[in-house]
Amino acid sequence: MKKLFILFALSILSLTSCQEDEPMTTTELPNWLEEKIQFDEDYVSQDASSMLAYGVWVKTRWKGDVYFQYSNLVSSAIFYPISFERDTVKFNIADYLEHQCCSELVWRGNQIDDKYLSLFVLP
Repeated sequence: MKKLFILFALSILSLTSCQEDEPMTTTELPNWLEEKIQFDEDYVSQDASSMLAYGVWVKTRWKGDVYFQYSNLVSSAIFYPISFERDTVKFNIADYLEHQCCSELVWRGNQIDDKYLSLFVLP
C-alpha cells in the first residue's frame, strides 16, 4: 500500500514537470484500449457507483513514444504504463515518471469531475 501511495505521489509530481515543448499529436486508440474502455463504460452504466466509475485512462509521451496509464482514485490503483502494442513497459518507473510529458485524458469514469482531473492530466 505504501508503494502505491509513493507511485501515486511521484506520478502527480511528474505531471507538473513536462519538459517536451511539442504538443502530443492525437493518435488513434489501440483496439485493446477501446475494448477496455467499452467494458468499463458498460459496467459503469449498470452500476454508477462501482470502483470503475472513479478511474481514468491517460495518454502520455515518453522518449517519443505514446503510452497509456490507468489510475483510480478510490482504489489508489496506478498501473504501469502500457505501450500502444499493449506491452507493459519494462523500465525504471522513476525514469518514466520524471521524463514523461504531455498527458492527455483518454477516458474518465462518471464519478471523476473536473476538479480531480488535475491529479492526472496537465491543464
